[in-house]
Amino acid sequence: MRYFGVIREIAEKREETFEVPVAVTLLSLLRTVAAKYGGNMESYLFDSNAITLRPIHMYLLNGEAFKAGQASTVRLDKGSVVSIIPTQGG
Repeated sequence: MRYFGVIREIAEKREETFEVPVAVTLLSLLRTVAAKYGGNMESYLFDSNAITLRPIHMYLLNGEAFKAGQASTVRLDKGSVVSIIPTQGG
């Protein structure tokens, strides 16, 4: 897992490794990240009901971009690299 921008600040690291079950989805992994880092990460990644990913961030799996709505169907393999890139305000 690679973090950028505000998400890196919340996690206080650039990247980390997660051991996940076989055939875990991108959404499940992001829920794990939110649970690990608590309220700030959860509210930054998920909407107010903590169920739906915020569509404003870019979610990459091995360099390929996916929309928030696709996260529940995107499966990770061993060695997958996930990046969360927050959009920049301006």
